[in-house]
Amino acid sequence: MEKPAASPWLHRYALFMAAAALVLIASGAFVTSSREASAGPDVAAATTLPGSGVHQALGIGVTALALVLAVWIFAASRGAWPRMLAAAAIVAGAADGYLALHAPLPSGLAAVHAALAPLFFGCLVGVASLTSPEWSIAPEPVDDREMPFLRPLAISAPALVLLQIVLGALYRHKVTSVMWHMAGAMIVSLVTLIACMVVIQQYPSHRPLRGSAIHLMSILLLQVALGVAAFTMQLLDTENTIVLAVTTGSHVVVGNLALAASLLFAVQVQRNVCPAAAAKAVTP
Repeated sequence: MEKPAASPWLHRYALFMAAAALVLIASGAFVTSSREASAGPDVAAATTLPGSGVHQALGIGVTALALVLAVWIFAASRGAWPRMLAAAAIVAGAADGYLALHAPLPSGLAAVHAALAPLFFGCLVGVASLTSPEWSIAPEPVDDREMPFLRPLAISAPALVLLQIVLGALYRHKVTSVMWHMAGAMIVSLVTLIACMVVIQQYPSHRPLRGSAIHLMSILLLQVALGVAAFTMQLLDTENTIVLAVTTGSHVVVGNLALAASLLFAVQVQRNVCPAAAAKAVTP
């Protein structure tokens, strides 16, 4: 039985909010990746970086608009998950905004500020997904092909990507070394690529599963390429170039897109892949 469709305008507004959150993350990434920020943690902590005022204004505006989304969802009597995600987005956005208003921040708090933004963005992506017309369509259950590891692997992907984003923020703000970030990249790449390849090979005709796997794998490969490029430029001592700032900022933005893709991939796997007995029970 199909679920009642959400308001199309609510879904569009949720999409707009997710896009606005990504723009906010991009502005913060390019501020911290600027020429002044690359001078070191002491300078970054003691100096108001160019563009930080615009970033703060964007943060206030986006958080206020997210509050409108939360009120709309509660007023529209949507399900528990959209409400919880909208409330979580407000909490993450408010905490992130509070830290932003006290900039410049020490390296540790700056890393926390950079880590809260993906949580805010991820919650908004979840709201946009749950209010989409596709969510009202019944899933197409398929059996797990006797690979019970697929569902846990898929659901672990968003948590691992988020952890990797946090490790990247800690590295950018000189809290940890690059080795932690590189180790995380290898783990995230291995887990997500295995899950995506299994889905593509085992369910080639299942459009939601195959499409989400291809999107996640493509974004992940782009993210790895940007990370390698940024690290190579640092090794070549190009820290004061605009190219490095753009590459590093793009690496942060695509990392958040990878988080969104991993969330949607995990949702599709959890909705559609089930043990063989359960799949036969729900298949007409």
